[in-house]
Amino acid sequence: GVVLAPAGSYQFTVTNTQGCISQPTSVIINNQPITPETPLLSAVIQPTCDNHLGYFNIANYNNSYNYIVTPSQNVIIDALGHVMAPAGSYTIVANNGTCLSAVATITVNAQPATPIAPMITNIIQPTCSQAMGSFTISNYNVANTYTFSPNVGVVMTSTGNFNAPAGL
Repeated sequence: GVVLAPAGSYQFTVTNTQGCISQPTSVIINNQPITPETPLLSAVIQPTCDNHLGYFNIANYNNSYNYIVTPSQNVIIDALGHVMAPAGSYTIVANNGTCLSAVATITVNAQPATPIAPMITNIIQPTCSQAMGSFTISNYNVANTYTFSPNVGVVMTSTGNFNAPAGL
């Protein structure tokens, strides 16, 4: 039969129905292996318009462990536990060679979309009677912010039509 026992050194014998006792047998049960702590993950520094990677740290990083990130494609963990990863949802476990930690999860958002460059149409130049010229941004999106340089005297309507002094 199966005997369950905590860590320690044991000797046992068998006694049969006639009262005879076997020679002792010894067994050593090792201590339970140490299970690594669940990776403690910092908040993600999410991707920006200029960088498609997210960054986070494994705060309780132990360089004697192997960290398993799933999915692992294009994920980099440096020797200090700094992690760079593209958009996605990840699970991370620590492996000490014997045991795996509990799972930690984290999500890196997609890189924000860069807006399409403004498309200028309907350019009307100043006239003898009108000092301002005008133009239309045909792909105008009210959710975006438009910046002009120089911006002195530029007037924008809510529909993407602009009036501007000469020189822009």
